[in-house]
Amino acid sequence: MLLKAFAETGKDLMRVVAVICEEIKQLIRFQLKARRLLNLLCLLLCFLNILAFFCYYTQSILIAALFGLNLFDFLCLCVSILCLWSEKKSCSFEDHPFGHDRFAVLGMFSTLIVSILYSFFLFKEGMERVLEPADISIDFILPLALISIMLHHLVVHKTYNPALAHITDVCDKNIFQCNLTDVSQSLQQIIPKSFPLKLPQSFNTLDILGYVTLSCCVYAYLSIATTEEYVIRHAGHDEDHLPLLNSTDTVFTMLLAIVNVITLLPMTNYCGRILLQTAPGRLLGPINYALRECSHYDGVLEIKKDHFWETGFHRVAGSLHVRVRSDADEQLILAKITERLSVHVHLLTVQVYKGEWTQRIANSHCCSDKHQSCAHAHGEPGQCK
Repeated sequence: MLLKAFAETGKDLMRVVAVICEEIKQLIRFQLKARRLLNLLCLLLCFLNILAFFCYYTQSILIAALFGLNLFDFLCLCVSILCLWSEKKSCSFEDHPFGHDRFAVLGMFSTLIVSILYSFFLFKEGMERVLEPADISIDFILPLALISIMLHHLVVHKTYNPALAHITDVCDKNIFQCNLTDVSQSLQQIIPKSFPLKLPQSFNTLDILGYVTLSCCVYAYLSIATTEEYVIRHAGHDEDHLPLLNSTDTVFTMLLAIVNVITLLPMTNYCGRILLQTAPGRLLGPINYALRECSHYDGVLEIKKDHFWETGFHRVAGSLHVRVRSDADEQLILAKITERLSVHVHLLTVQVYKGEWTQRIANSHCCSDKHQSCAHAHGEPGQCK
């Protein structure tokens, strides 16, 4: 029975893998972006194997931190392919009213959670290294760090990744971004305007993570190399002192783990809010202003039970109840409200009531995107449950 269960599970798994491979084949057949993403994905996978080998060979957990950075890039590329697939895949409104938008949100949320958990694992390994120092090799840290940061920059800036770009632009700033922005603004007040070098107004949080990682690797390499040379020269090649000097590798790894968590936490919080269907903070002001305008339309008595949430990184859904006068034209009011809110809300449900709240007249669905908007009303008078 157990073998039969394993066999059935294996067949189901192979069937899922076959479906995924077939979808990827169709995607790369018609999408040039998908081919580039797949090539970069294979390159990152090879480099991750190289990092894993050198991490085992050198016993350096700083290389393990580089592995975590590129693992995040690898998973982001997987989400990019998922975004391309969701854009290509069509679905009916009845089966999937919100489309495939939440796939990218769930993919990015999973990617961020995996990276944060990996940072906790690195911090735990660093605590063990503090108690039990190990003899490590630092010969390969610099070239691996340079290649790792180049690939990280390539994934962040040179690939099609609308989900990652949206998160980095919209999510709350972390402490590093706030401090760097303050320093940049202070320096701009001191530096004359004729100076050819212009400081950036804002900083990408993933760029900061990459530069901090590279700086830690370079400083750790220089610190360990110079200290080892000093100890060997003055201690007469006493190898017993070397494991104690390699604590620099451990300290910088723990520092990178903390920086990684601080950097990714606001992005994770933003994705989690979308999955929990909370109201988008950046749109609450414009939506409330539009609702106040709608409440002053001729014939509108009251608007209540308004709720708005994000279904994906670029789409907002919402619903509200509108009470109108008994002599008002509910279709005209319905059209005005849907047209006014379609600027901010892509999928809107409006229930119109005449006179009292118990008499429902119409139920409207409004869907819009960048180039088109559509609205239709349906329903019959009846009791509202």
